[in-house]
Amino acid sequence: MANQRISGTCYITVDGEELNLSGSLQIPVNKYTRQAVTASGRVIGFSETPVVPSITGNFYVDSDFPLEKLRTATGMTIVAELANGMRYTLSDAFLAGDSANFAPEDGTVQLTFNGVRGDWS
Repeated sequence: MANQRISGTCYITVDGEELNLSGSLQIPVNKYTRQAVTASGRVIGFSETPVVPSITGNFYVDSDFPLEKLRTATGMTIVAELANGMRYTLSDAFLAGDSANFAPEDGTVQLTFNGVRGDWS
């Protein structure tokens, strides 16, 4: 069996500008959430709702961190290049949620980006 890397270094870019990931990253695998529909004691089918394309991660905030851009921009392209060679591209992205809280004691901020489209390659 070949020695194939499964995990390790990951690169995140926002419109071509790299963010420093502190180690935690979450990306949805599914495009839809499916739930069984039952009747008469058996499964008769399923319902399907779309999953919002997103990327959530913890990032280091250094002096070059593009805070204002991330707070105000819409239509960003965010790319996650994973150690295993996979790549996830989030298109027409924006910073999601009510607040992104900066933790100055460790210099990190957790950010969630939502987008119109998320593609694996």
